[in-house]
Amino acid sequence: MRVDLEAFSRSFESRAEEAIRESAELTAAVAGEDWQAVGTFVKENLFNRPSEYWNLSKLQDAYDVDRRVSLTEILRKIFQGQALKTRADLVEEQFQQFWAVSRSTVRSTKNCTNSSPPTCFTMTSGRCSTKNNLVASGPICGCPSRI
Repeated sequence: MRVDLEAFSRSFESRAEEAIRESAELTAAVAGEDWQAVGTFVKENLFNRPSEYWNLSKLQDAYDVDRRVSLTEILRKIFQGQALKTRADLVEEQFQQFWAVSRSTVRSTKNCTNSSPPTCFTMTSGRCSTKNNLVASGPICGCPSRI
């Protein structure tokens, strides 16, 4: 069964590449990363034809990813060689983005020079009035804490 799914996805990839090579405007759309135009072409001209009966749900099954991938992701895999990301990959990517934002926020609040305790960090607001940045719980901005 696995061989059939791989053959199904490879036949779709080769047919899509062939169709893109035949059309100058689609070649430009792929080069310009206009995935909406390429997706529209694929839906209208390649999906649900009597020769292969390709559609998005069958391709999702054929690529065997642990989530529902979009047509744009499949097209990027075909034309740009990008691997399809699993759920774990996406979670890791989102966590790294969150961590980068969190670390930059903490770093920017560490340089606070406000020495007035009533106007700086308060436990209720969670903001430093000098930098106006969100900070984690506790007086980490370097200003005197209010107790």
